[in-house]
Amino acid sequence: MEAVDVVKEERLSDANRGPAFGRMVEVEASLRGAVRTATVLIVGNETLTSPELQAAVSARPRSGSTIFYIVVPATPIEHGLTWDEAETNRVAATRLVAMLDRIHALGAKAAGEVGSKDPVAAVRDALREHAVDEIILSTLPSGISRWLGQDVPTRLAKAVAVPVTVVTAERLAVRSA
Repeated sequence: MEAVDVVKEERLSDANRGPAFGRMVEVEASLRGAVRTATVLIVGNETLTSPELQAAVSARPRSGSTIFYIVVPATPIEHGLTWDEAETNRVAATRLVAMLDRIHALGAKAAGEVGSKDPVAAVRDALREHAVDEIILSTLPSGISRWLGQDVPTRLAKAVAVPVTVVTAERLAVRSA
């Protein structure tokens, strides 16, 4: 239990890390043990099944030393000029559950949420409750990615005080998923 308190004190005393670091979400002592646990927030939607993102997740240490928090923005599924909010939330929730299952199958701890349709707002909302050490932004390739067109990587990097890693799925990988 003492290891959790030490981590909590370090984060609360670091005023330059941003608002999320002042709010330590309690993680059971059994998850932390004596090893420093890193929390990685993954934000993605259509690309959650991409091999590129799976490789990025697999590259992070597991066995209790990394916890993943998944945020799936409720990106509208458009039907012409309209979109159905219930359908959008249902699809995002399905993608979230599938990603959680993949991470759990790797032996890692994971939780997540469906967030705002704006990925930067969705991350900010998650950071109000969850302290993280890194953010992985998973996008479609340039040319078809709305997030890259909206400069989400730069906006996100400016909005948070932790490293942001951008993982871009290849076009064929996304279409086959």
